[in-house]
Amino acid sequence: LLPTYLKTVLQFDIKQNGWLSAFPYLLMWIISIASTQLLDLLITKKLLRTVLARKICQTISQVGPALALVGAAYSGCDRTMTVALLTLAVGINGLVFGGYVVNHVDISPNHAGILMGISNTASNICGFIAPYAAGLLINENPSLERWRIVFFISAAIYISAVIFFDIFASGTQQPWNDLQDDSDSSEKKPTAKNKNK
Repeated sequence: LLPTYLKTVLQFDIKQNGWLSAFPYLLMWIISIASTQLLDLLITKKLLRTVLARKICQTISQVGPALALVGAAYSGCDRTMTVALLTLAVGINGLVFGGYVVNHVDISPNHAGILMGISNTASNICGFIAPYAAGLLINENPSLERWRIVFFISAAIYISAVIFFDIFASGTQQPWNDLQDDSDSSEKKPTAKNKNK
C-alpha cells in the first residue's frame, strides 16, 4: 500500500511515485545481501552463536520498521521525513533474511523447503488480508488519521511477531530432521557384491 499512501496523503504524482515506491525495496535487497554475508562471517569465526545471530537480525528487522512506521504516523505531511521513514521501514526489513528465513536450514536442513513452504504460506495469507483490512480503514476516508491506524496495526504485528520468534526460535538442528520412515529400515542394505552390479 506504499504507492497508495504516497499518492493519496503525500500527493506525489505517478512518475515520482514509481521511483519512490521501488527505492525501499532496492534498499531492502542491499541490506539483505550485506547483512547475511556479515552474519555468516561472524558465525563462522564463532563470534556469534547461530541462534543469537538469528534473533538479533529478526529483532532489528521487526522493531526497526515498527518504530519507523510509528514515526511516519506522526510525521504528518512532511514529505521528506515520511518518505525517509517508510524507506527505512522497508529497507531494514531486509535483515529478516538473516533471521527467520534462513533459520529453517538451521533447525532442519532436510526439511527446510517444507518448513519454508508452511511459514511462507502463513505469511502470504497475511499479505492478502493486510491490504483488505487496510482498505476497509482507508477507502472511504484516506486521511492521515486513518493511515495512522494502519501504521499502528502494522507496528503492533511487527512487535508481536518478533516477541514470539525471540521466545521460541532455536538455532540447533532438531532431532526430527534425521528421522526416517520405518519402512526404510526393513529394506536390505546393499552388500559389497550388490554394489558392483
